[in-house]
Amino acid sequence: MSLTLEPLAKSFSAVSCKSESDILDLVVRTLEDCYSNVDKVARYYFTDIPAAWGPSIFVYLDDEELLSRKYRKSWNSRDCVLCLKVPTLLHNSVQRWFTKCCSDWERSGLITPNERDMIDGEFGTIYTLPESPFTKSLKEPDILVDPDDQHLPSVLFESGWSEPLNALEADCELLLKGGGGLTKIAIIIKFTLNQKN
Repeated sequence: MSLTLEPLAKSFSAVSCKSESDILDLVVRTLEDCYSNVDKVARYYFTDIPAAWGPSIFVYLDDEELLSRKYRKSWNSRDCVLCLKVPTLLHNSVQRWFTKCCSDWERSGLITPNERDMIDGEFGTIYTLPESPFTKSLKEPDILVDPDDQHLPSVLFESGWSEPLNALEADCELLLKGGGGLTKIAIIIKFTLNQKN
């Protein structure tokens, strides 16, 4: 995937960093600088991160003392890229949409109350992917459905407002291929602006 095709994305190389703490400092400093400048960026890519350091940097970024805001994160071990997505109210509206759809399906008889109870969507859950070429990749899907309480979701949703379709497809590829067959369906929700409303 070309990182330069995204209009609201920025890419930063960690190739000059000599340690895990150097990379973490680069990520935190970059995000703080962009946030203080009210930068209109939807995704931040940090490239050239050594594969052994990616998962621990991913986990460090959950520390609320490091970052003043939350980011939806993914670590791609194949490409050695850490992606941080800025979730907005609009971006997170997919969660309300999914909940409403489930209620509508139950009301219309498409699913039973028992089935409704089994398909509650979750978000903010981190999955470690077991399968090559994405072994030890980490991903937070926008919504996931895990009806069998298995290690990985069987259905997931990736949504985007400013991301091009190929970026959303790359997110889905990471989960479908890295999930070793446990994730069966990836649904992309691409928001577009309705000029009338």
